[in-house]
Amino acid sequence: MTINSDVESVPVGEIVGKPEKRDLDRIRYQTERAHKIIEEHSIGEAAEILGKELADLEEERDEDPATGIKTRESGARVLERQIGIAREKGTPLSVVMFDLDGFKQVNDTQGHEAGNRAIKLMTDFLEERTSRMDIACRYGGDEFFLIMPGSSTEVAKGLANRIIGELPALMQEKGFDVTSSIGIAQLSGSEDPKDLLEKADKALLLAKENGKNRVEVFTLSE
Repeated sequence: MTINSDVESVPVGEIVGKPEKRDLDRIRYQTERAHKIIEEHSIGEAAEILGKELADLEEERDEDPATGIKTRESGARVLERQIGIAREKGTPLSVVMFDLDGFKQVNDTQGHEAGNRAIKLMTDFLEERTSRMDIACRYGGDEFFLIMPGSSTEVAKGLANRIIGELPALMQEKGFDVTSSIGIAQLSGSEDPKDLLEKADKALLLAKENGKNRVEVFTLSE
């Protein structure tokens, strides 16, 4: 067989696409966890644990086609699993709910295509500023929630305040006059995913009522 040496070679990465750093971080974490499970359990136990976790990962892979982050439904399944882990290990778990103030005006004045760009800009912003353990999900429309395993309310507030501080300038740079209102809920008792999301959503509504572009934390008094 004759090979044409005049054909310009193309790097494999340009054909299949280069993996994102976030994806590499997740792969590294999952690999390290698999090694740890194998070291700490018998072969039969390790196979059972890894098989269950693989099934969970397959189930959790569902992504919103417009943004590449998890859908509301797959996010709720992830949250259910993380609630179980938090209770088992006695670690904190926070849920951050937020949306884009002024998004309707973007759609009304600039069109839905511009609205879609604003949504994608928001998700890219989240991907760059959250840790590898945080899971971003699209609740619907311009509303999102972030699952933060191992994060206290104070840690969640730190991230939320960073979003509040940095997002408006980034959006304005791209021609969108929008900000974000944010609500935070902390796992504190026997909440299921629906309960925890509702608490975060109530805090988000309070942020809206108190002037928008601010962070509120759910308390029992609400």
